[in-house]
Amino acid sequence: MFCGKCGKEIEESAVFCPHCGESVAQKAAEPVLEQPVEAAAPVVEQSEAPAPKKKNLKFLRILLPVAAVAVVLALVIGIFAPTTGNSFGKNVKGAFVKAFGEPEEYFQFVEEETAMGLARNLSRSYGQYRDSFNADVAGNASLKLTVSEECSDLIKSISGVSGMDFEWLNGLELKLGSNKKGDLSDTSIELLLGENSILSAQMIMDNANQMLYAALPTLSDKFMAFDMEEMLDENMMGSTQMMDMMTDAEFIAVLPTEDEINELLERYISLALSQIEEVEMEEEKVSAGDYEQKLTVLEFSIDGEDAAKMATAVLEAMQDDEDLKAMMVRLYDYLVDQELLEDYDDGEECYDEFRDMLDDAVDNLDGMEDDDTELTWRDYVNSDHEVVGRTIEFDDEEVFHYLQVQEGKNIGFEAEMATLKIT
Repeated sequence: MFCGKCGKEIEESAVFCPHCGESVAQKAAEPVLEQPVEAAAPVVEQSEAPAPKKKNLKFLRILLPVAAVAVVLALVIGIFAPTTGNSFGKNVKGAFVKAFGEPEEYFQFVEEETAMGLARNLSRSYGQYRDSFNADVAGNASLKLTVSEECSDLIKSISGVSGMDFEWLNGLELKLGSNKKGDLSDTSIELLLGENSILSAQMIMDNANQMLYAALPTLSDKFMAFDMEEMLDENMMGSTQMMDMMTDAEFIAVLPTEDEINELLERYISLALSQIEEVEMEEEKVSAGDYEQKLTVLEFSIDGEDAAKMATAVLEAMQDDEDLKAMMVRLYDYLVDQELLEDYDDGEECYDEFRDMLDDAVDNLDGMEDDDTELTWRDYVNSDHEVVGRTIEFDDEEVFHYLQVQEGKNIGFEAEMATLKIT
């Protein structure tokens, strides 16, 4: 189908146009021809003329960057990770876009293959963490240290102690254990050398009674008791209330789902990538180590004005995003009911404040346009349309680079960050 605003072709399942950010949910437009040029909040009696409320923006200022941070995190991780996986459908589409599309469209295709996969992994991890809040879990881990002769020599060289034998470190083991059932959680840690326990510690948390019990079994079998309500800073958003929320089924129910987070990440990553213009594409034989391979090199540069344009597109799309609004109002309503946002009447009022912050963020981008710093981004793409290398430069100074090439069955790899170089 086609976007009703810009007229460009988009996928049938799209909720937002990746080219202009227009909402297209549940409707497909005809092609547009280019024109010539459960806890109830306590009832508080109000006087007839209540004093103006002083807004408590603590939650809003914490939640405002969440969506942006998630998008940036997925993109930053994408810098360091090559695309993985392969499919016939992806290869066919990649070949078609590369042959008949613009370099900008091919760049967006290969970067989305990377970023969307990372977005799915990020949202999946979030979903697993969300589901674990109210679940009974148990786990154990063990780490054993083995010191080779080469490692022992390195320790001697670094420490300056040449006559000491460090092989006694072999057999050093760290054991970790964690169990949670209902309101009780038990965490233990033990350091052993062979079969001898050097140090151990145990901590039991009783969330129902806000009590913490801690012991050092190596030294004593007695536990020390701590009242968490007295220990925690009540100014930290009501710390004890926050701890209660983690096991509240109602709180877990209002949190965004894994699918909602994934959809938002994909939407805004795609929108951000669509703002990149003037991509250069060429075929080049590159080398890493002793091997070389012919790759497609995609390169673009952006300055402060381009970055401001990209940020504006994302922030303005967030302002009109009904899915984002629904998620935030749902969460805000819960926080208001729990008196964690006591200066607001409901989630809608909180969201209005959040939207005002988005307006301020757009206005503050004016200064970015005057920044003449130039970022140059270079992707190295193989015949399977996988990103196998990246180079990032600021004002022609290389700050990050990695490249993996394959010549027959041989693989060459190099990476460089600032003054650190690996081949």
